[in-house]
Amino acid sequence: MPKYRLLCTIAALHSTLLAFQQPVRITDRKLIEAFGIARSDILDLRAGESVAVSAEAGPAGTPEFDTYIYSDRKVLLARDSEDVVSEKFEWRTPMAQRVYVLARNVGEFAGTVVIEIRTASGSISGARSAEPETAVVNVYYATNRIPRSNSSEPYGTEPAPDGMVQFGLCRVSIPRDHKMGELEGPSIWKLEFRPNPGKHVVLSGPPLTASEQEFFATLKQKVGSSAQKQALVFLHGFNTTFTGAALRTAQIAYDLGFDGPAIFYSWPSHGDLSPLGYNSDGRNADLTVAPFKQFLQQVSERTGARTIHLIAHSMGGRIMVRALSEMAAVNAAPRFHRVILMAPDIDAALFRQLATQMETRVDEITVYASSRDLALKASNLYAGYARAGQGGDKVVLVSGVTTIDASVVDTSLLGALHQYYADSRTILSDLFQLMQERPPGERFGLRRVQRNGLPYWIFRP
Repeated sequence: MPKYRLLCTIAALHSTLLAFQQPVRITDRKLIEAFGIARSDILDLRAGESVAVSAEAGPAGTPEFDTYIYSDRKVLLARDSEDVVSEKFEWRTPMAQRVYVLARNVGEFAGTVVIEIRTASGSISGARSAEPETAVVNVYYATNRIPRSNSSEPYGTEPAPDGMVQFGLCRVSIPRDHKMGELEGPSIWKLEFRPNPGKHVVLSGPPLTASEQEFFATLKQKVGSSAQKQALVFLHGFNTTFTGAALRTAQIAYDLGFDGPAIFYSWPSHGDLSPLGYNSDGRNADLTVAPFKQFLQQVSERTGARTIHLIAHSMGGRIMVRALSEMAAVNAAPRFHRVILMAPDIDAALFRQLATQMETRVDEITVYASSRDLALKASNLYAGYARAGQGGDKVVLVSGVTTIDASVVDTSLLGALHQYYADSRTILSDLFQLMQERPPGERFGLRRVQRNGLPYWIFRP
């Protein structure tokens, strides 16, 4: 489990035990406007005391904000996790000092910020308190889907005319007891018929649209405030709605503890598992290559990111590979650090051909494959040719590409064993290590094997 996720879990348990043991010594209240900033008075803290920051609703709703704690010498002592916002934050000082609280409203509701000094010790420094029961993860999006009105899905299943792309922000609510590798949703076996934010990963309100200029200006600010100056771009596969892509992106970013903006590009998949839906998705994937290629160029040029991680799943891998191989033919094309293809649904022979072109613009290419992927088996039968994401005897090996056969760790039975990249703690843990620059030979659970003179890796049973 990523370090900061483990920290948050411990903090939540610890704060629950201490919730009734912390008398309040001082309370300060500050009004905060929509998208505004509120600053507390100077607070004199004793060693072991905690600063608790929470929100009270205004006339329209409850503000949600990023919290920063500074010393009276303007040194930053603690802050919220980037792009994870909720209504409470708590921090414990290890020594007596003078501090002040700065709260930056990231939402459209005005309200009141309540700052309390709690005299009992025990809260872990910089961690959120046990309440509320959810975290809200910001994920940024670009889409060439046609927008919808008066529908549960904000964007439809057909490409926008002339390759038009829209931009915005989705806020995804994740329960605090979320289990790594799960995308919690209503279960008919538990007689759950509606999403419950306290138990399920759900959209927290409709998407917030933005102009192209606003979108990239925000990403640049988010990248600039990340320690590694990095961004993540996720490209979903077939049979995926816009909402499904938003929830999955938030889950991956949260489980990985990703430091930097998480962005998803939602192409017009029909969200339909039938052969007709698959065929329609293939056509729309082809129409998405051009606008997605332009989007990657913009992310490279306008965000200031030093490292851009590109992750594509299933048919999204087809779009990613084609876009990058076409970009490689242009002298001025950007160079990306890492491309991760999860169960890529692209013709194996075509992938071998395009991978050699793509790698001229990519520092590192990793493919996760599986012989138990039922969706790719069906795609193989439908197309008549093997897919690049199949493992076992059909594993595709290309010089310069790191291939990992994940057949033994597939767990997502209800997802036709096709969502293993995000449903398995083993895969997510390996993905975390990969993004921390650890080569496969140094990552836990991988074993090096060889076929036809080319090495690849498999997970140990």
